[in-house]
Amino acid sequence: MSSSYAASRAEACSAIFTSPSEEIQIKSLTLLNDIVVKTEKFGDFVRNLNKPVVEQAELQEWINLIARISEKYFADNNIKVKRQVVTRENLNFENKVQIPQLTYMRYKIVGVKNSANKTNTDKNGLFIKGFFQSKKLKDITLIYDPFLHFVRSEAGFFVLTENTFYLGYLSFPFHAMGLGNILGHETSHAHEEYKLLNDEPTLASFELSNFLGNPENKDYQKFLRVDELESYLRDTRFFKNIGPRRDYLQKNENVLKIIQANRAGAMKARIKKLEELIVKVKIVLHQFHEMILTNPRPSFVKRDKGILRSAYMFLKNEYYPIVFFYTKDKGHGNDGLQSIVLERVSWAEKRILEIEAELEQLKKQ
Repeated sequence: MSSSYAASRAEACSAIFTSPSEEIQIKSLTLLNDIVVKTEKFGDFVRNLNKPVVEQAELQEWINLIARISEKYFADNNIKVKRQVVTRENLNFENKVQIPQLTYMRYKIVGVKNSANKTNTDKNGLFIKGFFQSKKLKDITLIYDPFLHFVRSEAGFFVLTENTFYLGYLSFPFHAMGLGNILGHETSHAHEEYKLLNDEPTLASFELSNFLGNPENKDYQKFLRVDELESYLRDTRFFKNIGPRRDYLQKNENVLKIIQANRAGAMKARIKKLEELIVKVKIVLHQFHEMILTNPRPSFVKRDKGILRSAYMFLKNEYYPIVFFYTKDKGHGNDGLQSIVLERVSWAEKRILEIEAELEQLKKQ
């Protein structure tokens, strides 16, 4: 992400809420703006050093600054956090700069302070309140990592094996502006995982791949967890329905145009990606369904933490020749496993048609 691009979004962020009656949002978005701008400037600082190796001492002032503004944002919005010191070894910054060791503060989010005043927090705080009140999400750990983008080039992600969300510096600004659904996207994955653990039908039962290996260490261009379709649909709903509702307080027409243009571009990209994924998934699951009817035995089965994972190989398509199927482990034999796979793949094919139909409706709105 370029600094100018982020700066345009940061400018929009700081100006969204201008009504005097929206004091908390004004202050919150000013802080969120500061987080975006300062984090982008940190990246510029590292690049402008023009050195192949950069030591921690050269970055310490920036690290301390980003920690201060992050903690001020949490404190001002009554978001409760616990500090965690994290050290990254041999960080390869944008494949150009080596940072032998980067030690900084990240934050475990544990809730929002109670108050008789319901407006003691911003839109992100309200999201966090709802997150921890949900029985489906209450056991999930929420980590805010201000340098996540530089560590993994991701705005946020969910690690199934850790039952943990990791959120980067854009997560909260984008949610507040209606410019991105990082929080909702990852929450969707958690909801689907909850269904899987409770033996309910879910697209999270299916992973498509073109190689065998550890499911947590993949080239994501070659791997697809099918419940991404649910997350991408949720993103599209957000851009179409929720994001525009956050424009009504915007008094600056130029900033409003920036917000709306960026949102429109992001929504267009999301819709295009979802349409591409639907085409691939429909082809692969259709082939998989036919395979299970004639050759139901998996190539291998693994059991771990109450979940059964079975692999089915040698599908003939240009996308993913391997399907991993997940279900709650009930000690299934081959016949029992075939029955549950057929039931769930039939359900998944119908669910994908529903997603496709809803996407078409959203496009018409």
